[in-house]
Amino acid sequence: MKEVVNEILAAEKRVEQTLSDARRKAAEIRQESEKEVAAIIAAAHEEAQRIIRETSDAARMEAETRREKALNDIASENRVLRERSRGRIDDLIDEIVSLISAPAFSETQR
Repeated sequence: MKEVVNEILAAEKRVEQTLSDARRKAAEIRQESEKEVAAIIAAAHEEAQRIIRETSDAARMEAETRREKALNDIASENRVLRERSRGRIDDLIDEIVSLISAPAFSETQR
């Protein structure tokens, strides 16, 4: 009977050791997994920041290009308007001068 009790106690001890080893191994695996997950998250975060930075830079460059084009278009339109207006202004000046120099204008002013 003593032998049976000793065998049961030895078996319980082996089971406890096996459970202890399994818990230790599980803790190691969990710790390693947490490190891997942390590394993956850090890499994903860096990649996301890189993408945001590149997208922001591209958007900024696109906005600057559009701004420059708009300014150039406006400057070009202004030049065209000035050229068109120049002839009309010259015509108006000639008309005003002729009205002032006309005899009817001179007589009514006196």
